[in-house]
This record gives sequence, C-alpha cells and structure tokens, in this order.
Amino acid sequence: MTSITRRIVGEDGQISLPDDVLQTLQLSQGSPVEIVVEDDRVTLRRLVTSSHRAWLGIAPLPDGQTVEAFMRELRGKEETEEPTPAQDIVWLKPGQALPEQL
Repeated sequence: MTSITRRIVGEDGQISLPDDVLQTLQLSQGSPVEIVVEDDRVTLRRLVTSSHRAWLGIAPLPDGQTVEAFMRELRGKEETEEPTPAQDIVWLKPGQALPEQL
C-alpha cells in the first residue's frame, strides 16, 4: 500500500499522523515506533518487540557468506549427516506429554 500525505512540522518538531496511517500501523497514543533515516527518506514503523527482531542486523554475515553456510559452521557439521540418538525429533500433538524415554 502506498499513501502520500503532506503535513507541516510543528514548533516542537512534531507531526500529526493521519487516522488511516494510525489504523494501518495499529498505532495509538503511547505506541512505540521506529524511525529510520536513509539519505533523504524517513521510514516510520511500528516497533515490534520480539527477541528475533531485536537481533536483526546486529551481527551481519561476512561478505558472500550465506545463512546456510553460517549455520553449518556454527553447528560444526554438515546437515546431511545422520542425527545421533540424542538429536532424534519427537513429534507431539497439542497437549501430548513427552514419552518417558526418548
């Protein structure tokens, strides 16, 4: 969705967001937002507070390295290797308890 709206910056540097923008971003008074400035562009995003989102971009991969290669290096083995008994996957249905012996 692209929307273009013009606003005037107030004395204190604030701008009022149109109702449709507030609704689209699910913002209300006191909602945390993230402001990203790139060259002459400003992007306003609703701040998502999840642990995954908080770590995005913190440790960029070396040039040319893929996520898959990084994960293989991190795990210390090829993903094509057979899992050891301790690595076997147990599928549970919702509400089902773990078996006594894995």
